[in-house]
Amino acid sequence: MPPVSSELLLVHERPERLGGGSPQQLLDHAVRLGAYVQKLEYQVSGWQAWYEQENSK
Repeated sequence: MPPVSSELLLVHERPERLGGGSPQQLLDHAVRLGAYVQKLEYQVSGWQAWYEQENSK
């Protein structure tokens, strides 16, 4: 089994829920949430690559 990169083991902090607010607050929240989702997508693709590397043998 290949070693797992430490980046794949990170726990990313989810932005707090927005309980209302102005349009600017909503946009700011969308930016923070989008950045969070991008980190998760990168992490999932890393796990998929690790899995494929392990199972391609």
